[in-house]
Amino acid sequence: MIRLQDEIPDLDPQFIAIAQARYVEESSYARQIAQAVHLSAEQQLRADSIARLLTQKLRNERSGLGGIDNLLAQYPLSSPAGQALLKLAEAALRIPDAYQLDALIEEQLHAANWQIHHQKNNSWLINLASYGLDLAEHLRTPLTTPIIREAIKKTLQWLAQQFIIAENIDGALARQDSDFRYSFDMLGEAALCTADAEIYFQRYEQAIHRIGVYSQGAGQFGPAASIKLSALHAKFDFQHYAQIHAELYPKLYQLALQAKQYEIGLTIDAEESARQLLTLSLFERLMREPDLADWSGLGIAVQAYQKNALHVVKWLSQHSKQLRRSICVRLVKGAYWDTEIKLAQQASLAEYPVWTQKAHTDQSYLACAHVLLQADNRIFAQFATHNAFTVAQIHQMAGDRNCEFQALFGMGESLYQIANELGIDRPCRLYAPVGTHQDLLPYLVRRFLENGANTSFVHQLLTHSNLEQHPVNTSTSKLAPPNKVFRPRETPSLQDPLHWPHFLELANQFDAAYLGRYIAENDYPKTVYSNTPSIKCINPADQRDEIGEVIEADLAQIEMAYHNAQCHQVAWAQKSVRERARLIMAVADQLELQKGVLIHLLVRESGKTISNAQSEYREAIDFCRYYASLAQVDWNDMPPPPLGIVIAISPWNFPLAIFVGQICTALLAGNVVIAKPAPETPLIAAQAIACFHLAGVPAECLQLLLGGAAVGAALTMDHRCNGVSFTGSLATASKIRRALAEFGADRVLVAETGGINAMIVDSSAQTEQIIRDILTSAFDGAGQRCSALRVLCIQTDIAEHIINRLKNCMRELVIGNPARFSTEIGPVIHQTAEQKIYSAINHFQQLKYPVFQSNLMDECIHGHYVAPTLIEIPKLSEIKDEIFGPVLFIYRYHAQQLTPMLNAINRLGYSLTMGIQSRIERNIKSIINQTRIGNYYVNRNQIGAIVGSQPFGGVNKSGTGPKAGGPWALSRMCKNIDPCQPHYQALPAKLEELRTIAHLWPDLDQGTDLEILFEDAARRSPIDQVLHLPSICGETNELRYRGRGRIACLGPSDWDLVQQIGIALLTGNQPVIQPTVMASHWQKHLKASSMVFATDPLQTPIDAVMCNSSIAWQTEKFLAQRDGALTPLIQPFEDGKWPLYRLVAEYTICTNTAATGGDIQLLAQTH
Repeated sequence: MIRLQDEIPDLDPQFIAIAQARYVEESSYARQIAQAVHLSAEQQLRADSIARLLTQKLRNERSGLGGIDNLLAQYPLSSPAGQALLKLAEAALRIPDAYQLDALIEEQLHAANWQIHHQKNNSWLINLASYGLDLAEHLRTPLTTPIIREAIKKTLQWLAQQFIIAENIDGALARQDSDFRYSFDMLGEAALCTADAEIYFQRYEQAIHRIGVYSQGAGQFGPAASIKLSALHAKFDFQHYAQIHAELYPKLYQLALQAKQYEIGLTIDAEESARQLLTLSLFERLMREPDLADWSGLGIAVQAYQKNALHVVKWLSQHSKQLRRSICVRLVKGAYWDTEIKLAQQASLAEYPVWTQKAHTDQSYLACAHVLLQADNRIFAQFATHNAFTVAQIHQMAGDRNCEFQALFGMGESLYQIANELGIDRPCRLYAPVGTHQDLLPYLVRRFLENGANTSFVHQLLTHSNLEQHPVNTSTSKLAPPNKVFRPRETPSLQDPLHWPHFLELANQFDAAYLGRYIAENDYPKTVYSNTPSIKCINPADQRDEIGEVIEADLAQIEMAYHNAQCHQVAWAQKSVRERARLIMAVADQLELQKGVLIHLLVRESGKTISNAQSEYREAIDFCRYYASLAQVDWNDMPPPPLGIVIAISPWNFPLAIFVGQICTALLAGNVVIAKPAPETPLIAAQAIACFHLAGVPAECLQLLLGGAAVGAALTMDHRCNGVSFTGSLATASKIRRALAEFGADRVLVAETGGINAMIVDSSAQTEQIIRDILTSAFDGAGQRCSALRVLCIQTDIAEHIINRLKNCMRELVIGNPARFSTEIGPVIHQTAEQKIYSAINHFQQLKYPVFQSNLMDECIHGHYVAPTLIEIPKLSEIKDEIFGPVLFIYRYHAQQLTPMLNAINRLGYSLTMGIQSRIERNIKSIINQTRIGNYYVNRNQIGAIVGSQPFGGVNKSGTGPKAGGPWALSRMCKNIDPCQPHYQALPAKLEELRTIAHLWPDLDQGTDLEILFEDAARRSPIDQVLHLPSICGETNELRYRGRGRIACLGPSDWDLVQQIGIALLTGNQPVIQPTVMASHWQKHLKASSMVFATDPLQTPIDAVMCNSSIAWQTEKFLAQRDGALTPLIQPFEDGKWPLYRLVAEYTICTNTAATGGDIQLLAQTH
C-alpha cells in the first residue's frame, strides 16, 4: 500500500501560521493588516507632501522623453494600439521565417488606428513612432515589406534595451551607473528539463564568479546576484518536494557558498504562491548551514500581494533571531498577479492566495515594511517600488534605520534621482536583467503589462491620472471567489494539493479509504440474485493490489430491471422539473460528502493521478448542478415528453464524471435510467449510484447493472429501450445503432466516440508554452482521454528545435503508481490496452519511422504501463485509427502548405478537439474555417473541458452531438423539442430566394405554409450566432454553430423535398437531392452552388439525412449498416416543424487570452 503522506513530511510547526494565512478570507484579514500599518499622522502628512512634490517633478521630467512609460501612456493596453504593440513585442523577435513574421506585422499594423495618435505626446520620439507605424500600415508593398520587417525588429530591440542592461555579465558590470547599486539577474524562463537547468546553473555560477571578481569584497555596497529556483530544476514544485530537496538543494547551497566566498549578495527571487513554502523550506536549510553562518549576503524576496506575506516576514524575523544570523529581504509588491487569479479559478479554490484589491496589497506592503524595519539589526531591508507615495512612506517609517530601495533597471532611475534631490538620500539598487534578445521576450512583455496596467503608478503618472491620494486609501471592486466564477452554479471548492496543509488533509482522506473493502453489486432489484461469480477488481497500476469485487448481472436481472423501469417511468415523468432538479442538486451534495472515497477509487481503480481524480470529481458535481439549473431555466415546470427508458453506458476513462452526467441528463428529462458502467470501473459506479439513492432518487428509477459487452448488448437489443447515452468506441456505437434500428427510427442514440485530434503549431508560437501544452495534451492521463492530442503538426522552421526539447522533457516524466503524489503519468487501464498500444508502436517501428520513448520506472513491472512515445510520420494518411494511449504522431509542414494539410486532417474523419498554437489571428481563423472540429483550443492545452464553459463533443466519427455540458444536452433526451429559439439577428439572404419558391408553389395555401415554415426556421436558425460562455480570467469561451455539411434530402414527395431543401439551406447546409423536374425549377431561383444533384444521394458523401416518417425506418436501417461516421437521420415533428438543432454542428473556441504573457483585459482594468 502506498501512502500519500510518505512523500511529503508533516508541516513544520514554524510554517503553520504562514500556511494557514494563505487562503484566509480577504475582507476581514485586510482589516487586521490595516491595523499593522504603523505611521503617525505627522509622518503621513510629511510623506504625502514629499510624494506629491516627487510625483510632480517626475511627471515634468518624464513627459518629454521617449521611454517605455511614455510609449505606453500614448498606447495604453486598453487600446487596440497598445495591444498590437504588446503582441509584436511578444512574438516578432523570435519568429524565424519571414512568411509568418510578415503576417504578424501586417495583422497588428491593421489592428489599430495609428492616425489618432499623431501629435498626442510631448515626446518627439513617440510622435515619430506614431507617424512611422501609420506610414508602415499604408505603404506595404513587396518592396517595402522587408524594410518594414527590419524596422519593426530594430524598434523592438530598442525597447528591449530600455530594460535589459546587457547581453552578458561582463557587459552589465561595465554599464553600471555609480549613482546606483545593482543586482544582476540572468534572464530565462523556468527550466523544462535537466539540460535547461544545467545551462541556467552554469550561467548563475559564471555570473557570481564575475561579480565576485569585480566586487572585491564590497559586500552590500557592491553588486549582487539574483537567482530563480525554477530555473535550477524542471520539477520545482511542491509535488516533487523530496526530489527538490535531494537534487536542487545541493546546487543552491553550492551557489550560496560561492557567493559567500566572494562576499557578494545572493537573493532568491519570489515565484508563484504554490512554490512559496517549498522555497522557504530551502531557504531555512541555507540559514542553518554552518558554512554560511557568518555571511550577511543571503537574501530572499517576499511578495506583498500574497495574503500571507506578513506572516512570512515575521517568520524571517523570528528565525533570523533564533539562528542569530543576518539576512537580506527584498520586499516587492509582486508580479504575475493575473496568473495567480487564473490558477486559483482554474483549480476551483475557495479563496485566492493573493489580494484581489490593490489597496490591500499596498497595506500589506507597509505592514511587512514595519516588521522588517523593526529587525534592522538582523535583516537588511530592501524595498522595491516605483511608487512615489510608497517611497515617501517607507522613508518616514525607516527614520535613521539602515535600508535600501530597489527598482527595475530602465524604470526607476528618474524616481530615485529626484528622491535623492529632495532629501531622500537612501541608496537604490537596480534589478538589472542580463541576457540575449531571445531570453528577454517574456521579461519585456511582463514590463509592458505592468507599465500599461491602469493601476500602475508609472501608467498613471504620464496619463495625468489623479495621484493625489495614496493607493492604500482607495477602494476598488472585488473579484468573485475562485469557485463561484460560474454563478449561479457553485463549483465545489477543491483542496489545493500544492498547498501543504491541503495536501495533508487530502492525504488523510485518501489513506483512510484504504481501510475499506469495496463490493459492486447490481443495485436493483434485491429479490433477484445473480448466478454469476464475483470478479476481483485489480489496480491497473499494481496487479498485486486487490481493491474489491464485482458481481455482474445476468439475464434475469436485466429482465427485472426493465420491468421495474416500465412500472415507474410514468410516475417519474410526472414529477415536476423543480422536484427532479432538487433531487439532482442533492446528488451533488452527496458526492461532496463522499469525496475521499471517490478520489481514492478514481486513483486505484481507474489509474488516475491525484490531480486528475480531483478534476473528475469536480466535473461530476458540476454536471449535476449545471444540468439541474438548466432544466429549471429552460422548462420552468413545462417539460417536454421524455423518451422513456434510457440506457446509460459509460466509459472507464471518466468513470465518475461521464457516468454521472449521462444519468443526470436522462433523469432531468423525465426518463428512467438503467446504468451500465464500464466493466473496468464498477466500484466507482456503485459509489456514484449510492449517492443518487441517498439523495432521494428512487431506486426503481435509476438501476445499476454491472457487466461487460454481453450485458450492454442485452440492454440495447431490447425493444423497451427508448434511448442510449453512450461514450466509447465508434465500433461499439455502430453496433448499438444497428440494434436500435431494428425497433424503429425513433430510438435515440447520443454517442461520443473519440478522435484523432491534431494540434497545429506555427512558428509564431512560444516554445516553452508549446512544450508544456504538448506534454499535457498528449500524455496526461496516459493519453486515455477522448480529447487527447494524437498528432502534432508543426511548422518545419521550428520543428527540429521543438522536437529535441520535447524529447528532453519526456525523458524526465515521472511514470508510475498514481497513488504517489509525485507521479505525473499513471498506467493504461488493462493488459489488453497495453498490448494493443505496443502492437501499434511496433507496426511503425517496422516501417522504420523514427520512434522515441520515455523511460519506465522499475515499479512499472507490476502494472500496465506504456512509455510515452513519439512517432514521426511522412504523411497524415499513415494514421488509420486512434491509438488510445500515450502515443503522439509528429508531422512537419511548410507554412505555405497549411490548406493541404488541413484537408488531410479532415479526411481522417474525426472531429473532436484541435489545438492551435499561433499568435497570428489570420492563421487561427483560417484553421477554424477550413476544419470541422467540435472543440478548438487556442494557445493552450486541448484537454479538460469545464462544464457549461466549454461544452464538449464532436461530429462525424467523433460522435452524434449534442455537446455534453452544453445548453442542448437535455433536449436530446426528450421528444418533440427544439431548443433553437427566435432571435433578432438579420435574416439570411437565402430566405428571399426561398420565399420566391414558396410564392411560385402551385397551391396557394401550401405556398403560404411554406413561407411561414421558412421564415420560422430563418428566425430560429442558430447559424452565425455566438454564445459567450462563462470563463475564468485569462480565457474566453465561445459556442458557435455551423451547418453539418451535405444533407441528403429524400422527400419522398416534392412537398416534402421542398421543405427539406429550405430547412437545410437555412441551417447552413448543402442539400443533396435526386434530379427532378421540380428540383430543376427550384434551382433556377437559388444560387448555383446551393444544391447538389445525385441519382442516389445515400451513395454520395453525406453528413446527415432528412426524410419524412413514411420512409424513416427503412432509411435508418440502411444508415445503421454503413461504415464510418454515425450519419444522423432527421425527421420533422408532428406539427411539421424541424429540429433545427440537429441540423447544425456546435463548436466551441476556447482561447487563452493570457498567452502573450498576461491577462491584458484583467490588467487593463482597475482590480
